[in-house]
Amino acid sequence: MSDIFRAEDFERVRKPLETAQWMPKRMYLDPAVFERERERIFKREWLYAAHVGAVARPGDYVALTVVGEPVLVVRGKDGLIRTFFNVCKHRAMAVASGAGNAPAFVCPYHAWNYDTTGQLQVAPGMGKAEGFDPCAVRLTEIRHEIVNGMIFINFDADAEPLAVRIPDLIELISPWDIGAMEPVHRSEIEGDYNWKVMLENANENYHTIAVHRDSFHAISPAEHSYSSDGRGRNWHDLYTPYTGPEPMVAGPRIAGVPEWAGQRLSFFALHPQFLMSVSEDSVSTYVTEIVAHRKTRFVWTMYMMNGAKDQPGAAEHIADMGAWIDRINSEDLVICRGVQAGLESDGWEPTRFSHLEKPIWQFQNWYLDRMIDPPAGLKLAARG
Repeated sequence: MSDIFRAEDFERVRKPLETAQWMPKRMYLDPAVFERERERIFKREWLYAAHVGAVARPGDYVALTVVGEPVLVVRGKDGLIRTFFNVCKHRAMAVASGAGNAPAFVCPYHAWNYDTTGQLQVAPGMGKAEGFDPCAVRLTEIRHEIVNGMIFINFDADAEPLAVRIPDLIELISPWDIGAMEPVHRSEIEGDYNWKVMLENANENYHTIAVHRDSFHAISPAEHSYSSDGRGRNWHDLYTPYTGPEPMVAGPRIAGVPEWAGQRLSFFALHPQFLMSVSEDSVSTYVTEIVAHRKTRFVWTMYMMNGAKDQPGAAEHIADMGAWIDRINSEDLVICRGVQAGLESDGWEPTRFSHLEKPIWQFQNWYLDRMIDPPAGLKLAARG
């Protein structure tokens, strides 16, 4: 197994963008790669879980699956948000499903009862278990942080805080208080392809020249896209000037957003599975939900300020945007399915990067920093 992760096989990806080459296709195909990703990336990096609006009131909860792990996000009766493994401490059954509001969580298997802080309250039939103390039993908590109304989780209790890991990104998006926004449209696609196929598609505008010629490319030509420098860092940006015939803003303008928000389409990615875009009147989030080695769900959600959807003309604007979003997602679904099929053939070998694929080159270097050990005695240079 170790041979598939030899550092020498990835030297071409490590070169400057102008001479770099795509990483080997086995990184998209081999189940052993996915298992290593689980250990080295999914269990160590910050992952998007939910919007705070999903748990707005005490007792609100949402049960999720995040990279294969059952997760429960709860706002307790004390008003605090907590995240847990959605696993009963008795026989491992999920204690909640879906979303809703509950005063407590009663496991459907043996009726163990947990309060909204995760503390076990009732355990029927355990009176004869010597030394059993319900007060010592709690749902296992998962570390979480909230950034601008977005809940992120990390399965590594020792991971750097987001404020340390991405301080510049947090500052950049600070004018957009997503916690004061509500979802106005959600579009979801799912396909049998590796998660990196979807992620890399979502993080470059090069493909819009052909795939989205009459949708995205028509208002934001890919040839004018640009990104900041920085190889292997925890996040990247992508900008494309807006050239559409209509003003970018259609809803109430968000107070305090910078002028550039109305001049370009601006995307910010937090590796490995979260992407967002910002404008003068809205925010969109794009979450690559990693279901399995060869199954990926992609969820695009558009947010506007609370109450904005009730403004005159808002319903028509949201409907138009929703149709546009759905169209782009459906176009990408066809492409991602085709790419996965091509990767599984004998007809493709790693190719060169276009300068318009800079965000992918940045991501692949970040990814390899975590997946591939440097040769013995060699320490990789620090990356921006």
